[in-house]
Amino acid sequence: MLYSTFIAAGLAGLRMLINMHQFKALVHHFDQRFMFLKLIPVGGNVLDLGCGDFSSTAKLLECRKDIKWHCVDVVRPEHVPSEVSFNVCDLETERLPYEDAFFDAVFAMHVVEHISDINHLACLCRQ
Repeated sequence: MLYSTFIAAGLAGLRMLINMHQFKALVHHFDQRFMFLKLIPVGGNVLDLGCGDFSSTAKLLECRKDIKWHCVDVVRPEHVPSEVSFNVCDLETERLPYEDAFFDAVFAMHVVEHISDINHLACLCRQ
């Protein structure tokens, strides 16, 4: 708790010393989600497992418009961004509706804790 408070206070102080553009560049440099994006080849295919409401995907879409996002979740969200393809898939029991080795990377943010059969999820990622 103390450590995270220290980090938050440090970032707030840093924000006063540099302009917003520089601050966002620093966040993108150190945030693991943005580090993940750097590893994906130009025009790559990314699978977003358990995309939910696309809040994480939307931020990443802004940074790499060349990436093709393929999202799956157990329930179809009310709004699906036009930049992504979406499929309903139960990550507990079903196979992914894609060919094997189709994806360059798999993104799974806040999904592992909702899966009871982690071995099945690992098999999906390997697929």
